[in-house]
Amino acid sequence: MIGEIAQFAELRREIYMINHQRLVTLLSACVEKKQLSVNIDAQCAAITGLFENWLCVPDSFSIKENAIRYVDTMIDMMKYSPSIRNN
Repeated sequence: MIGEIAQFAELRREIYMINHQRLVTLLSACVEKKQLSVNIDAQCAAITGLFENWLCVPDSFSIKENAIRYVDTMIDMMKYSPSIRNN
């Protein structure tokens, strides 16, 4: 059982890293297209905990029912949060 858990944890980490890099790339493209502020720190803005949690426990909440709200919230965070700006 321990080996299976370790394998699952490693797979989860690998998937997280792939998805995180994909999100950083997408955010950087949005900056280049001036859809987001030029001083956005894409690495910092790529906080994916909500989606990571959903991937691990998909029955905990409905992404489909709340997708628009989640996307709007993340966009607002990237537009207005001073903590994700490069100095």
